[in-house]
Formats: sequence, C-alpha cells, structure tokens
Amino acid sequence: MRSRSYQWIASDADRDRYLTRFTQTRTRIQANDIRGARDTIAQILTELNQDSSGALTSEAYALLRYNTEYLLSQLPPVRPENLAGALGAGSNRVSLQWTPEYGGTMLPNGGGYDVYRSVYYNGAAVSYAKANGALVQSGSFTETPPIPANIPAGKDVYLRYYAVSKNTLGIVSAPSDTLSLFVGTTMAGTVSSSAVWSGDRIVTGNVTVNSGVTLTVPPGTTLRFGSGTGISSSGVISAVGTEAQPVNFIALNGTAAGSWGSVVLNGAGAAGSLFRYARFKHGSELAAYNIPSSSAGVEVSQCIIDTAVNGIRFNNAKGTAVQNVITMARDHGIIFDNNAAGECRENIITKVNKSGAAVIFSGGATGSAWKNRVAGYNWGLASYWGAMPVFGHSSNQGVNNHVTGCLYGLRIYNWSYPDVGLPAALDSGRTYGNNIFGNTKNAYVSMTPDDTVFAQNVYWGTASPAGTFTIGSGVKSFDVRNVLPESTWSSAPSLPPTATAERRARAEDAGGVREGIRMRERGETVKAVGHFRRMIEREPSNVRAYLELLRLYGPATAREIGTVFASGGTEAPPAVKLLRGGVFEREGRMENARSAYQEVVRSHPNSAYSARALLNLFYIALYTDNNFILASALYDEAAKRPKLTTDIELSLAAHALATFPGRKEGGR
Repeated sequence: MRSRSYQWIASDADRDRYLTRFTQTRTRIQANDIRGARDTIAQILTELNQDSSGALTSEAYALLRYNTEYLLSQLPPVRPENLAGALGAGSNRVSLQWTPEYGGTMLPNGGGYDVYRSVYYNGAAVSYAKANGALVQSGSFTETPPIPANIPAGKDVYLRYYAVSKNTLGIVSAPSDTLSLFVGTTMAGTVSSSAVWSGDRIVTGNVTVNSGVTLTVPPGTTLRFGSGTGISSSGVISAVGTEAQPVNFIALNGTAAGSWGSVVLNGAGAAGSLFRYARFKHGSELAAYNIPSSSAGVEVSQCIIDTAVNGIRFNNAKGTAVQNVITMARDHGIIFDNNAAGECRENIITKVNKSGAAVIFSGGATGSAWKNRVAGYNWGLASYWGAMPVFGHSSNQGVNNHVTGCLYGLRIYNWSYPDVGLPAALDSGRTYGNNIFGNTKNAYVSMTPDDTVFAQNVYWGTASPAGTFTIGSGVKSFDVRNVLPESTWSSAPSLPPTATAERRARAEDAGGVREGIRMRERGETVKAVGHFRRMIEREPSNVRAYLELLRLYGPATAREIGTVFASGGTEAPPAVKLLRGGVFEREGRMENARSAYQEVVRSHPNSAYSARALLNLFYIALYTDNNFILASALYDEAAKRPKLTTDIELSLAAHALATFPGRKEGGR
C-alpha cells in the first residue's frame, strides 16, 4: 500500500488492518454477500473517522475515504430478505412484507424496491411483470392483482412474487426469494355428483349443479368468479360459514356491481339450499326460481351482500331472508316476485342514492316482512300486482319495520292490499308498530279500488301524516287512524283490542272482508277460506276476496283454493286471471299457467294486465323452458309498453335475461 511508503499511514499494523478489511470486502462481493460487504465498508468508514486525527495523515484519510465511498456507491443494493405475504381472506388484496435495508432507505444513494408478479398454474410458463409503479419506499407493498379468467379448468393457480432493491444509480440487487400465494383451483362445467369444494376456487366458466346433487362449500372458502360467470343449480347448495370464517363469493376482477354473474337456484331439486354466514360482493344477485311452496324452500340468513345489482330474489319460489345486511345494491334489495312466498325479517337494507326498492312483494307474492331496517331507496316497502304480504309478525313484540330516508317509504298499487297496520279489533299483534317516517313521501298508494288498505298504528313521524302521502287514482280507502306518537324502535307500548272496538268492528263488517281477516288472525284458516269462498260466490268480481284467499294458500288449503281460482272462467276480472296463472305456477302446472297468462294478453291487449302477463310468460320461458330466444322476444314485447308497466318490473326482467347462466340460444 503506497500510503505507507509515503508515510501517510503511521504503522505497518494500521496498513495491514486496512488491507484485511478491503480483502474481506472483495471476498464477500465475490460470494454475492452484499450485506456483509456493506457492513465491512461501514466498519472501514468508521475506522477512517477514528484514525483521521492520529494514524492517518489528511492525504491518506482523503484518499481512502473517497475510494471507499465510491466502492460503496458501486455495490448493488442488498436484496430484500424475509419476503412474506398473504392473499386476503374473502378479498383479492395481496399484502407483502420484507426486511428493509437500513431502516428502509437505500444508503448512501437512496432508492427503493421493485416488486415483480407472475400468475402461474401447472403447465403454464412463468412470466413476471413489475407490479408497482414508483419505487416502493418501505418494506411493504399491497395491491389487487389482475388474474386472467381464461385459465383452463382444473388448474391450481398461484400468484408468485419476488422483490429487488434498486438504488438511484439504477443498480439492482439480486432478487429476493420467491413467494407463492395460492389463489384457487379453476372450476367450470357440470357438477354431476355430490361434492365438497374445500379450498378456494376460481370460477372461469359457468358451473351447473345437477338435480339430485348437493354442493357443499365449507367455512372459510372463497369462490372467485370471472366476469359473466356464475352458478346455476338444480340441486342443493349448502354454503354455511361461521361468523369468523364466512363463505365468500367475490369477483375475480372488478369492484363494480355485476362484475360477475349470479348464483341461481331453479326447480324443486334446489329446495333445501342454505346460505348462512356467506358474503357476496360485486356480483349480480342470489336468486331462486320455481321452488315449490310445499318444499323446504331456500334460506339466506346472516349473510352480507355488498355492491351487487340486486340482493336476494325469490321468483315463484319459497324463500326466507333473515338477518342479512345488504348495502349499496345498484337496483333492489330483497324481492319476492311472481307468486313467491316467504319471510323477510331483521334485515338491514341500505344505500344512499334513492333508486330501486328495498323490499318488494309483487305478482301475487305472499309472506311477511318485519323488523327490517331500510334506508336510501326509491321505494322502501313495496307491494303491487296482487301481492298480499303482511308487514309484521306475531313475534315482533311491537318493534316492526323501520323505513326512513327513501323517496317513498311505502309504495302500494295495482290490486295489492298488504297488511301494514290492521285495526286493533282485527290484529293479533302482528302488524302493530311499523315505523315509516322521514321519507320524501311516507306513502304512495294507487289502484286499490276494491277495498281498504289498512295502515293503522304506524309511526309516521307526525301526528297528522296526510301531507306526507301521495294518493293516486283508484284508491277506495287508505286507513291510517291511530297514529303512533313515537317510534316503536325506542318504545313499544302494547295496544290490545278493546271489547268496544271488537263489537263495533263486527257490526261494521259482518260477513265482509274484515270478518275473514279476523278468522285468519285467530288461526281459523279453514273457516277463513270458506268465508272468502262464499264472498266470491256472492260477488265473483270481488278481487279482494280472491287476494285474501291467496294469502291463505298453503299445503292444507292448496287444493280448495286452487279449485276456486281455476273455476273463475274467462269472465273473471283480469287481475284474477293473472292470479289464476300464479296459482297454477305454485302448483307446478306450467302449461296451465302459460294458458292463463296468454288469455290475459289476448283478452286485455294494450293494458297493464297484458304487460304483466307478458313478463310472467317471460319468466316461464327463461327458467322453466330454458328458452333464451323466446324469453328475449317476450321481454322485448313487454318493453314496448313502458307506460303499462314500471321501470322496476322491467329492470328485474332485464337483469334476469342478462345474467341467465349460459344464455342457451335455442328452444327447449
């Protein structure tokens, strides 16, 4: 070392010490031990500072320090160590961590880290692409990676990552160890025998579950769906998670409603399907069609449905929706349509843009909706086209539905007489205590010409609620007496019927609708059926009596009620003809239902009745016949009559068509 010959270094021992350090540095660089080389250089710099006032002259110090710092600047950065990470449970978000150098800065020249990603499956070539934009400045990185949806079925798909350090001179370290994250096994095609989908899955093509088959999805499983893909099941699906480990149905890519298709249950073979503690996100809808009312039905409970097109749909199906949370649905929340029957209780259904409907009963649907919390929709609770729901239940203990922040809190029209709040003399305690307040209009009622719509014992947010209602044409009576002074969600007093009220009610309505309601509320179902049947015999055009019969439809009464509807003949009111088709659908007599609806189209052209009959024929073509072409033609015909139907009815049909699994382009 010339510095010693020039006497710039005080002793041979000091010279040998520095030679040893530089030799160690060279050896470590040759072994690709960059971190060790950096540590040795840092030690040299420390010793140079210590020796600058004694063992080294100023010339030696300057020369050695300049060359040592230059060497340090030319070293590649230390590669990231301890790369680890995870794919989020129930999400597509990847989180990576590694050990950063020198507290995360690339001393002495600054810099950061680049992360590289590859989507790999067995048989595919490995090709990496940079995942980050600007250099990562810390020891962590998160992203939602795009995953191709065209991977063949039966492949185990992984995300592979590595990271490199890079300084501002553009010098790159050796790569870190590779991290592999399992995404799922690709699935498409037919499930022809009972199966358990343990382990995450990627649905890359439509999946069909055959009748007689049970598909079980265990807790903690995540199903990721490619765009337009979904599950169509004629068999049973059991997707039962736990609060800590839900079953997840999410989009493979995309964060908008409709980023993947639907989960559709169709036919008697799907009865008994159960979704509990499941999460649905960015999909289209969870729908059940043609599930017999005499069956176990379909249950959806304690699920979270976020940013879907619709939440839950039951169409000519028996279903239960209990304690679900539905947020930011693009269109609608929970739908009971086209002769569906079931229960909707203790759900939270909210959004902010006042579009769609939160809870719909339509087309002869029956059942109960109670203790639901609704906000932010166009319609809060809706009942139309002969639907006869009960907005309440004997178990609600006076704490009933809570509807606020909607355009119309309650929407009723077209021959629908829901029990919103029965008079105390008639009520068994089921309908007391609905809370419909703080809406742009609390109620909008139209086309209920036959009888009274009861909405007593409701909290409207004001003692004089008439100004908060819109009453359209064809309304006989909207009875809102006995306004509650406060919300039952904060106080639930009991108001049992008094003896005086009971005597007065009997005197006002001996032999009429109220007498039949009283029988029904007492559990005297057979007597109530006989009562309404006699009313129809006396007055065949009494639509309300037919509707009350429909509300009593069940295994014990189906035969008698079916006979009443079938015997009406072509002279029956058009509303009854529509209901007749619905009863045939409930009985599974689809050809009879088709004939009934076609009769409405023929005999009442250019009417709202024919428009509704066309939509009912549309659903039969789509989900009974699997005839996409015929269903499309029927939808187009109904859509030509927008003034005779509603945007909500058309949007439901359009969505069913758009997400029809497989879009079968042929006849039956």
